[in-house]
Amino acid sequence: MNNKKDNYIISIIIIILLISISVVLYYKNDEEHNAKEETNIVLLKDYSRFFTVNSCIYKYISYLSSDSISDIINILDENFVKSNNINENNLHDYIPKLSGSYTFKSKRVYYEEINKNFITYYVYGVLIEEFIDYEQLKEEQYYIVNMDLKNQTFSITPYDGSIFKEGN
Repeated sequence: MNNKKDNYIISIIIIILLISISVVLYYKNDEEHNAKEETNIVLLKDYSRFFTVNSCIYKYISYLSSDSISDIINILDENFVKSNNINENNLHDYIPKLSGSYTFKSKRVYYEEINKNFITYYVYGVLIEEFIDYEQLKEEQYYIVNMDLKNQTFSITPYDGSIFKEGN
C-alpha cells in the first residue's frame, strides 16, 4: 500500500514539475517575442533613402555653418525644442556653433517605421571641415531624422548614438 501511495505522490510531483517548466518556457518565449516586436529598427540598405536622409542632415549642417538661428530652430524636432525650452537666445547652449564650411557624411543609418506616414532614421556619420585644398575630419556625430511622408517634412534631433554604441 505504501508503494502505491509513493508512486502516486511521485506522479503528482512530476506532473507539477512538467507544468511549471512549460509555464516558464512559455513566458520566456513570449518575452523574447515581445522584445523582437518592440525593436523594429533595421539597417537602411536603400541608397536613395540613404542619400535623402544624408541631404537632410547636410541642410541642417549648412544652417549651423551660416548660424541661421531661426532656420536651425525650425528644422529641429519640435519635442526636442520644447523639452529643452530652446529659443534664439539659448540655442547654442544645446547646439554647437560651427564656424567655416562643413559637410556631413553618413556612415550608417538605421530606420524604424512608426506608421505608413512616419519614419524615424538613426544616423551615424562624420562632420568634415572643408578647406580650399583639403578636408579635415572634425568629429563623429549622431542624429535622429524624423520624416513625415504625408506632409513631406522632416525634423532633426541631435542624438547620443546609443543604438550604434550598444551594437544593436
